[in-house]
Amino acid sequence: MTLATLNPSDKTTLASKQAAQAAAARESVQRIDEFAAQLKTMVRSAAQDAESFDQTERSVRDAMRKMGNLAIELFIQLQGDGDLGETIVTQDGKTLHRSESAKLSFGP
Repeated sequence: MTLATLNPSDKTTLASKQAAQAAAARESVQRIDEFAAQLKTMVRSAAQDAESFDQTERSVRDAMRKMGNLAIELFIQLQGDGDLGETIVTQDGKTLHRSESAKLSFGP
């Protein structure tokens, strides 16, 4: 269910932003896939080369931290920045305008 509709003037800008975000997300997915393939190769090589368990575990943990960072980067790209333009129109027809300054509230 859509809560609001974009003003026509904001649709083009939003569409181009979304296209750029989608392209960045596809790139991130590709990097994660490539990283996973490298990790499998690393583990196979470690087994074939009789690397110590300790060294292999450290290498895998480091790699997983890096992959986690890539996954969080992808998550942020998929979420977008939340910018819906200067105005939006709610389902009941009310036009909402972006505030001139960001208001952050922490606590009561």
